[in-house]
Amino acid sequence: MHLLRSRKATRHIPLVLLGGDAESPSFSLGTVDTMDKQVTKNDLVNLITRHGRQSPHAPGMTVLVIDDEASVREYIRECLRGQGYRLLLAANGRDGIQAAIEHDPDLIILDLMMPGLSGFKVVEELKRHPTACDIPVVIFSAKDLTREEVMRLGQEVEKVLTKGTTGRADLLRELRSMELLYPVQARLMDSVLRCYNLRYRQLRLTQECNRAERYGQTFSLVGWQMEAYDAYVKKYGQHWGVAALREIVELVNSVTREGDVLVRSSEASFMLILTGTTQTVAERVAEKLRLRIRIHKFPLAGGEVGNFTASFGCVQFGMGAFTPEDLVAQLNARVAFALKSGGDRCVCGDEGG
Repeated sequence: MHLLRSRKATRHIPLVLLGGDAESPSFSLGTVDTMDKQVTKNDLVNLITRHGRQSPHAPGMTVLVIDDEASVREYIRECLRGQGYRLLLAANGRDGIQAAIEHDPDLIILDLMMPGLSGFKVVEELKRHPTACDIPVVIFSAKDLTREEVMRLGQEVEKVLTKGTTGRADLLRELRSMELLYPVQARLMDSVLRCYNLRYRQLRLTQECNRAERYGQTFSLVGWQMEAYDAYVKKYGQHWGVAALREIVELVNSVTREGDVLVRSSEASFMLILTGTTQTVAERVAEKLRLRIRIHKFPLAGGEVGNFTASFGCVQFGMGAFTPEDLVAQLNARVAFALKSGGDRCVCGDEGG
């Protein structure tokens, strides 16, 4: 248990003790449940499904900063304070490589001009390592790169930022962009359904609103709530409830474009971010999904099938909502109105708020 909690890859995984006693002080390392060795098959499946779905949200990206200047390390620490990042610091290239291999960070911020082992050498050694080679690297340096140095770095780094001209807001913006490029490493994926989670929704909506205001573009949101999901789980078990949600994800992927973004908003509600799409088009997408869900046969044990209906809403940026918070509030109001007015319908106008 100590080893599991000490490793990045396993520290956030729920632990269920087989035949253990949850009251014992020796089991204080993040245990979330206990299970009798005589557990039935159904109870076992439900327990695993429950903890797979309700496991605590992992923290944001782990960022390793490799820089020989203490003032720069402290500057980056202050920039990232309170932003949800876990920070690792290394004062030279050799220690940085060791930290990258041992801790497997999600992103490396690297200085180029360091005594002993330069940033160029650090990049070369990292890219030769079987696991560290996949860690994205952002250069943060005061050096003006020559053409030869740019060629030397090639495709091995994601971004080059300049010390002295990159402020806190610039650094945070670049890190947020990196998170969107690497959603798995940044814990922006729902681990059960393999779609995006709420944290990704927040980052992406902010990005889409900024882009829409800057370039005069638009986008729309489609949201929906699976109706009577709790009753479905109570009747058939959590395993089959999660199986139905996975079918929903497959249904959505089959009728949307590659660039559309599916987010799990809560246990049984979802949102689609439709870039470059008007509300009229979004309404057609919502109606198509609503009908697909209504006629779909969700598999159950013994060859039986279950059924669902869903309440939908849709909104467009610029039509009464210009911020992520306004868009989500307007969308939630329309979904709630659809539920309150009988369900299995889509509300996209002012009647839903």
